[in-house]
Amino acid sequence: MTVRRQTFRLYPNKGQENKLFEARRNHAYLYNACIAHRHYEWKANKKTITYFEQQNCLYILKRE
Repeated sequence: MTVRRQTFRLYPNKGQENKLFEARRNHAYLYNACIAHRHYEWKANKKTITYFEQQNCLYILKRE
């Protein structure tokens, strides 16, 4: 099996750069919230949260 990789260099303007930064910030917030949710559920209830359980909770976060 051959794996190929392509790399693209981006030259965004200021508006695009701000949107990319905001997307990265939102991704980091969501990732950290998911980790905290799993950590809390394990400490409080000794329950493991699966990816699909967290995926079903995303619509709540999207509304906020």
